[in-house]
Amino acid sequence: MKKYVVRLSREERELLKQLISSGKGPARMFTRAHVLLKADVGVKGPGWKDERISEALEVTVQTVERIRKQLVEEGFEAVLQRRKYRQKVSRRKIDGDVEAHLIALSCSEAPEGYSQWSLRLLAEKMVELGYIESISHEAIRRALKKNGSHSKESYITEIELSVLTRQCLNRRIPDKATLTREVTAWEQYRNAAQAKVDWRFTTADARIKLKRLYPTLSG
Repeated sequence: MKKYVVRLSREERELLKQLISSGKGPARMFTRAHVLLKADVGVKGPGWKDERISEALEVTVQTVERIRKQLVEEGFEAVLQRRKYRQKVSRRKIDGDVEAHLIALSCSEAPEGYSQWSLRLLAEKMVELGYIESISHEAIRRALKKNGSHSKESYITEIELSVLTRQCLNRRIPDKATLTREVTAWEQYRNAAQAKVDWRFTTADARIKLKRLYPTLSG
């Protein structure tokens, strides 16, 4: 059973019909009027399901659901009123200060329950700490790449690809089958040898090399 049921009075139905026949007003208002009339389960209403309204009016089912919800929670007039335009707050650009906090955060210990920082985790934490209003994980990736601050896993991947190129792909390979066989054999060899990356770039090193990006804490 629907939680937000449209049940219009005779006056409301007449008002909506007059609004539509007048042809005056924004398209959004006409769409809402049509949705209410079709969704009406009153005595005079057709009581269409959301899916049928969506198909007939070429709107999403979610739009129909939102209109029904607004009618029940805010009232008939609120559905038809034109909302005041609110200028969207532009996303704050990643400046030097934000970059500094991002680099410092990426070099810190990952949150409890996580073995490492992911781009999404970094984005969420930057917003949570109030360093920036909003930021996507892709913007985080670009900022880290710009400053040469990749995760250990990224560096390991790059190193492994470099080793693969030198040891296995340094010659012409005739076909895909041979390539697959060669790469599989190389992978098995590396795993059997338990090849590891000698990670030497520590957090302390980062604080020296990337000193200009680290925030200076006062007090």
